[in-house]
Amino acid sequence: IFGDAKGILRRTLNLTNPQLKWIQTFSAGVDYLPMTELVDRQILLSNASGVHAEPIAETVFGTILAHLRGIKQSIEKQLSNDWRQTDVSYKIIRGKKMVVIGTGHIGGRIGELGQAFGMTTIGINHSGHSVPGFKQTMSLDQLATAVIDADVLVNALPLTDETHSFYDKQFFAKLTAAPMFINIGRGSSVVTTDLVAALNQGKLSAASLDVTEPEPLPADSPLWQMENVCHR
Repeated sequence: IFGDAKGILRRTLNLTNPQLKWIQTFSAGVDYLPMTELVDRQILLSNASGVHAEPIAETVFGTILAHLRGIKQSIEKQLSNDWRQTDVSYKIIRGKKMVVIGTGHIGGRIGELGQAFGMTTIGINHSGHSVPGFKQTMSLDQLATAVIDADVLVNALPLTDETHSFYDKQFFAKLTAAPMFINIGRGSSVVTTDLVAALNQGKLSAASLDVTEPEPLPADSPLWQMENVCHR
């Protein structure tokens, strides 16, 4: 099987004598697959780690620019035929502090682009080991210190038992500079109700969500109507 066709996978595994030997996913993360069953059946699993680094990193900076350079606000004004720009906020990316939590292929490329924009880039990983693209790397144990005065936070962590519900009200309470929060990792890493509260309380200035919990995002979720939120 080439791709992430969950329905086809389940129908195949339910056959009387399935001959499936190999799955190649489009994604880097594979937490959505029945891992125990694949191991029991000795099915080879390959992911696509690394291939999404460039497009996702560019998307991250597209959303940063949309927020800091007033692009999102300008588009909204265009749709209502409103020429006035007096209430549109324009800020400079250069000099801003960006903390990227997860320094794999995607996180590393985000760090490199951040340096190209003149940002102060801080990378967070388990051990604090050095990674190209970051002025400094720190361990997960030092996260509370790293995020205190951050302007932009990017979640690029895979989903594990440790990272499930990682971003909760206790995490958001540590923030002092009302950063923009960008999630290109996994939706389940964030407690959605706590994210909404942090946005309403001004602990976050904005959020950009490539993933959410749950997915698809319910039609009655307040995230749809929040002016400081963008998501796919």
